[in-house]
Amino acid sequence: MRVGNVDPLPPRQAAVSKHHETIDEWLERDVGAAIDRGEISPAYEIDELVARIGDVIAAGRHPIVCGEPGVGKSAILAELVRRARAGNGPAALAGNQRFLQLSFRKRLSALRRPDQLGEQMQALVAALLDSGGTIVPIFRDIHLAYDFDLEPQLALLGMRLGAPILGEGVRGQVEAMLEENRDLEQHFLSLPVDEPDLTTTTRILERWHQERVADDAGFDIRAVREAINLTNRFLSRARQPQKSIHLLTQVRSLV
Repeated sequence: MRVGNVDPLPPRQAAVSKHHETIDEWLERDVGAAIDRGEISPAYEIDELVARIGDVIAAGRHPIVCGEPGVGKSAILAELVRRARAGNGPAALAGNQRFLQLSFRKRLSALRRPDQLGEQMQALVAALLDSGGTIVPIFRDIHLAYDFDLEPQLALLGMRLGAPILGEGVRGQVEAMLEENRDLEQHFLSLPVDEPDLTTTTRILERWHQERVADDAGFDIRAVREAINLTNRFLSRARQPQKSIHLLTQVRSLV
């Protein structure tokens, strides 16, 4: 059927276009493209955890890194993607996949009612399954699946997607979600991420500082160490290393 002067898309092409639109509604960032543009810095002192994530993927399960805000969950997954794209990651991530960071919170913010999220999740699952494993979803707030009773859809995706699923979330909610849903527990595994101790935080910030100096955007090393000291003393609710990086970045923007 011809509508005006526009020929309708063939059914298959129309379905693909609709699935792209669906994914875009959840999309926060194309992590691989952001790495290529230099927008994501390398992560440091995480080799052991990245290796554990690789082991989980090699065993055919989907890893969820869990911890408090600021401990580096997003940085860890981005570093996994960086290494995989350089040929140093799990075999399941060695193809030409797109690594897309998706967010329950983003999709929820565009809905009139929270109870609409279930239908939207079904559409997302259909879109990702239709991608044929060419998309690796990175759910930035996967614990919200527990809050909105989306475990069955997440379990279906975990069982049928032909690619790894990466997730990060709040530890208590993720662990409760897996404990209460055997189907999810079969396909997903939580990996706790704790705040680094002072010695490790110092090493992370020193290496971060060296990278910034190489890009002509660094700080005096004394400022880096003082930032660690000040944030530990006065920002007890926030977590390292992000709280020190945030402070230094704010100071840099004011200079």
